[in-house]
Amino acid sequence: NFLKFNALTLASMGVAYANPMHDMHSMHKNHSINHDLDTSFINFASKNLKLLDPKQFPQGEILKALPLLKNESKEKNIFRATLEIKENHIELI
Repeated sequence: NFLKFNALTLASMGVAYANPMHDMHSMHKNHSINHDLDTSFINFASKNLKLLDPKQFPQGEILKALPLLKNESKEKNIFRATLEIKENHIELI
């Protein structure tokens, strides 16, 4: 779904910027291009949405803070970090 949405966004931006904007009429035409695109193929519902059992959360305790990522970059104004990805996925709603 995320990739389909991004593809739609890129397509609409490409069409909008491919048309020259000489006057207010063409600017309005390009501004409304997203409203003319067919988005019926996008399913925004999550297929794997499972709510966790409330018993799995700490009862009467404060949730632990998430660890901060360490900046591994030596360059000024550049942030670089390493993430370890595991197969588990938990989504809190």
